[in-house]
This record gives sequence, structure tokens and C-alpha cells, in this order.
Amino acid sequence: MRAKNGKSFTVRWFPVPNEIRLVVVEWKRELESNGFGEEDALFPDSKYLTTPKTGATPLPILETTGAVNRAFRIASTGVGQSYSPHSARHCLKVLGDQICTRSEERKAWSLNLGHESMVITEAHYGKMTEATRMQVLGAIKQKDETSDDEKDLMLRYFLHALSPGSPEHRAARQLVRQREAALDESVLE
Repeated sequence: MRAKNGKSFTVRWFPVPNEIRLVVVEWKRELESNGFGEEDALFPDSKYLTTPKTGATPLPILETTGAVNRAFRIASTGVGQSYSPHSARHCLKVLGDQICTRSEERKAWSLNLGHESMVITEAHYGKMTEATRMQVLGAIKQKDETSDDEKDLMLRYFLHALSPGSPEHRAARQLVRQREAALDESVLE
């Protein structure tokens, strides 16, 4: 892939949701039905899209981002919010955060985004909202404090599988109350 500032790099398709993959697959099929081949740009300049392709010379990739920006602007009008091509990169960053579990995977993901280091990816993409930050921090605390047996006991409590007044019921109710109090205290306003 050719990138800005004359750089080029090889990318591998990201493991995105199937709906997104199908859009690209259908687009590629449409191009192929109009004579485009493997060596042609997947997203050529719109001037090449008005008639079926003739000739063997590969079509070049876009030289500017104008067409891509226009495509995002047009696609955004239907949802009532403005999106840019970088919105897709932000989504890919968030997706990577969700599925990459090892440092090596996160680094490969970052390089596949075209970044020379993970620092660039972390600094510029996938900003975290305050609500997400609070949720993540709360989950970290919960992971450290609640054993699997306690979780099972609370689940049985919420499913009404414990006899009211039994020692297990009282213990589960106490765990639930402690957990609720801890969550209330951990949110500072």
C-alpha cells in the first residue's frame, strides 16, 4: 500500500466484522465485472469508474484523499453524524484493543495501520471516553476482589436459587450489598 509522504508498506486485511468484509468483497466483484483485475487499485479515482475498463495497464491508486473524504461525507449524511476516513482508523484501533491480547499482536496491528510504532497508535487513535474509563477501572477492581465461588453464589442469589434465610442466602446478600457499596464509593463526582 502506498501511504502519505511517499511511504509504502504491505497490509493484511484486518479481522473486521463480516458485514464490513462483505461490502469490500461485493465492491471487488463489481470492479471485476467491469474488467478490473488484481493489479488495479481497489479504490481507483472515480474518473475510471464511468465505463468498463479496457487495456492491460493497471489503474493507479488515488493520489489525493479528496475522493475518500467525499465518500465518507456522503455516507455520513444518512446517519446524521459526520465521519471521516480517520473514523475508520479509530474503529480499527478500538477493535484491535478488544481482540489483541499480547503485546506482539498489538504491535502487528499498529504496524498494519501503517504506524512506525505503537506509541503513534496509542497517542492518536481510539481515545477513551470517561464512561469507558470508569467501566474499565471498575472491572479491574472487581476482578481482583471476587472469587469464582463468590460470583457463583451471587448468581444463584439473583436467580432466586437460594432459600431465603439460609446461611448461603445471607452470605450472598452480604456480598451483593458490599459490591454495590464499593461501586457507589468508587465513583467520585
